[in-house]
Amino acid sequence: MTDESFVKSITMKARVDNLEAMSAAIFSLTDSQGESAAQEDIYFTVTNGHLKLRINHPSKHYGTLIHYKNNYRSGININEARVTTLDDVEPIKKTLSTALGVLGLIEKERRVYVKDNIRINLDEVDKLGLFVYIEVFTNAQDVTAPMKSVMEIQKQLGIKDRDVIAKSYIDMLLEIENPGSRSFDDETNSSDASY
Repeated sequence: MTDESFVKSITMKARVDNLEAMSAAIFSLTDSQGESAAQEDIYFTVTNGHLKLRINHPSKHYGTLIHYKNNYRSGININEARVTTLDDVEPIKKTLSTALGVLGLIEKERRVYVKDNIRINLDEVDKLGLFVYIEVFTNAQDVTAPMKSVMEIQKQLGIKDRDVIAKSYIDMLLEIENPGSRSFDDETNSSDASY
């Protein structure tokens, strides 16, 4: 059983130095304790945008296949994604791994806070560290209002501009594992970056 949807969001990612302070700030904004999940993102080698298979643990069967393109504007990202939910990820994992090749693997612990059309994630990413990831979902063609919302949330959470990162987790990991090499974005499209 699968279900496909198109998702558009305005996003921002930033490094976090103080987990306790950031958690308190997010709670103050969302009035939520959040929900935790362990996620494994398998990135495949593609030439058009980005493609990853997200496996949610502890269940190793359920997951989502996500294809998306991003456009960064001064650290704020316009993300357009096609998301397909999967009841059994193993067959598609084997097929895509064989057909496309695996670019890399991101493993993280994610705590998700939701309020209205806003989702804030606290991510502890293996080998990379701690990050906050802001998402404001929209159906509008004009993204001016949701971009302003992201900037307002940035202020409310006390995120400094120097901590904002316009780069995907997989690109960050590849730079660590292959210092001096071109990033995945360089090899595809500089305006594309994974969330």
